[in-house]
Amino acid sequence: MKKLTVFLIAAVCSFAASAVFSAPAVKAPTEKRWTQTARFGGADSVNRLVLDIRHPLDLRVESGISFDISSPDWSRFSRMLVYFKSGNGWYQGSFEIEGEEACQRITVYKRDITGMEGDPSGWGNVSVVRIAAYRAATAVGKAEISVSGLAYVSASAEVLLVASGKKDDSCLHYAATFSRTMDAAGIVHASVLDHELRADDLKGRKVAVLPYNGSFPEGKESMILDFIAGGGKVVACYTVPVKILSAIGIRRTGWFSAASGAEAPFTGFLRTESGLKGQPSFVPQVSGYAVIAEPAAEGEVVANWANADRGDSGKPAIVRTGKGVFISHVWAGGATPDKVALMQSVFQALHPDLSRVFKRRRDEIARLRRESEAELMAVARVAPGERFAVWCHTAYGPDTSWDKAVGVLAKAGCTDLIPNLCWGGHAYYRSSVLPVHKAVSARGDAYELVKEACRKYGIRFHVWRVCGNLHGCPKEYRERLRSEKRLAVRFDGTEMDGWVCLSHPDNLETEIASLEELAAKGAPGVHLDYIRYRDRDTCFCDACRERFERFIGGKIDGWPRAVRTDRRLEAKWTEFRCGNIDKIVRDVYRRVKAKNPKCEVSAAVFHTWASAPDQVAQSAAKWCGEGILDFICPMDYTASTSFFANSVRDQLKLAGKVPMLPGIGLSCWRDNGDDARLFARQISAARAEKAAGWTLFDLNERGYNAVKAMAKGK
Repeated sequence: MKKLTVFLIAAVCSFAASAVFSAPAVKAPTEKRWTQTARFGGADSVNRLVLDIRHPLDLRVESGISFDISSPDWSRFSRMLVYFKSGNGWYQGSFEIEGEEACQRITVYKRDITGMEGDPSGWGNVSVVRIAAYRAATAVGKAEISVSGLAYVSASAEVLLVASGKKDDSCLHYAATFSRTMDAAGIVHASVLDHELRADDLKGRKVAVLPYNGSFPEGKESMILDFIAGGGKVVACYTVPVKILSAIGIRRTGWFSAASGAEAPFTGFLRTESGLKGQPSFVPQVSGYAVIAEPAAEGEVVANWANADRGDSGKPAIVRTGKGVFISHVWAGGATPDKVALMQSVFQALHPDLSRVFKRRRDEIARLRRESEAELMAVARVAPGERFAVWCHTAYGPDTSWDKAVGVLAKAGCTDLIPNLCWGGHAYYRSSVLPVHKAVSARGDAYELVKEACRKYGIRFHVWRVCGNLHGCPKEYRERLRSEKRLAVRFDGTEMDGWVCLSHPDNLETEIASLEELAAKGAPGVHLDYIRYRDRDTCFCDACRERFERFIGGKIDGWPRAVRTDRRLEAKWTEFRCGNIDKIVRDVYRRVKAKNPKCEVSAAVFHTWASAPDQVAQSAAKWCGEGILDFICPMDYTASTSFFANSVRDQLKLAGKVPMLPGIGLSCWRDNGDDARLFARQISAARAEKAAGWTLFDLNERGYNAVKAMAKGK
């Protein structure tokens, strides 16, 4: 295959006005075309169409790729994933299709590729680009996609982001969150993985960004040190090698952790008297950890961490010296005006002449936000009989009190609140079934707080239980489950200390009894989440084998491999796993209704109803057909309104008479400052398909901002 020729085609961005902040450009589209078809529905049906583009690419310092993708009928698909094969592994991300145009131009940035499978060797060694187009639930017949015009997207910039190449998704995730806010701020930059960094990559650069780099591969740290010695500036976050911190004039003095519950997480960046030019007085970010650091000599603390009530904790959050800026936790991301302004103030401190460029970008963001919020307010009024539900993943709400937050929700038209008060191994209320989280003694019984606020404002609430997941549970409870052999086991035989075995009778009883207890307390609703197995790799414990052998009435040779190599056994294994989850849902419905007939039973489910039974033993359509749910919330988390509508349309056919409130994943989208507009369009799509309403995921900072915008129009 011909190597991609390097020449300039077009500028992608227009807001930059300096060489340091020059725009990315598309280079050298290839003339080759790739096409693939698949058959959806019927005996030989598949759940996704896979197109492999076998074309060598060197993306080591490029920003990403772009291509034209076309299909005769996009309604056949619900999701698009993209994979980059490198060495013995893959980098994995996604992209969106919007609208009904048969051919669409797609740009995939490296920063948005935050998943890894296997052992990828780096971006300089990409041999295959794989497009995986997932089937819409009821799509039948031939499906087809074609790709052409494959090209590089490059950024000629004096800012280089060096991302950790460790086999840890969080490293890529936090590199991506920093990169996206830089983009929103108008800071165009190149990026490279640390193990692919070369000394020449830093020549001519003004700033190196280290978003989450606890250590460097051999020889790479010295390149950063040489860069600093030569006058280069560094913006670094959280865990940074001591030599690099020292080189920019910063000394680590301690460590903060709220993991034990002894201290509440920080809530944001509070400007000090030494604050930077253009730095907002407060920028929200919930952080449960931080490296405590101070200037070693010349420099100043420009922001302290705010405590739970937004007061000054006295602990440094951002430190600035003449050689760089240190942010003492990872950057959680965001494109809101305050976060963009903070990012701009950091870079402006290193390059004071950028104020004109940044002002224009802030004006663009403010205009976009006004337009987006106006579009949301235009659709915000909830019609009679329509339900607007909101998930909230924090037991004590997004604000200083549940009373304040529920008041905002009520003004926005919210009808149902789904607060996460219950996990597999603890509860945020007084329970006789589950361990009680230590926050209850410090902050109160979250159930009673939610109950009172919802009673006051006339909102129905449903206690959200994360089933089978032991995140945050007390160590002694986990150890008890381990001693009783109640923890899940992977396909490879290793134990999982964060998940329970869902065929174990005692675990099934805990799931059911925890929700029965809530019904007895008078809860208006209970909501099952993670009502499934973690994945195909669980659970393969000895007891699962015994129970499965009883299920099929015989012994199995070659366990557990046999359930993947013998098609008859594989089908029975899926039936067995689904039966365990089905039993939980049936028994929850029966026992909850026996305690409290008015208590609604609902569930959050995967959006891929066709493949979920095989993948995670979740049979959403079956539960709807049996009438054992009062409403259902498929997690249709996509920024594509087209794909969202495709999923809702198909799911409604399968849900039958069970009311459906599709989940709108605002918090899962890439934060481009356009949340309100996308939220508005997906609300309209849910209405157009005649869903019973919708559910917002979730009431974090971004979701709360959208709800506040809705409330403005009331």
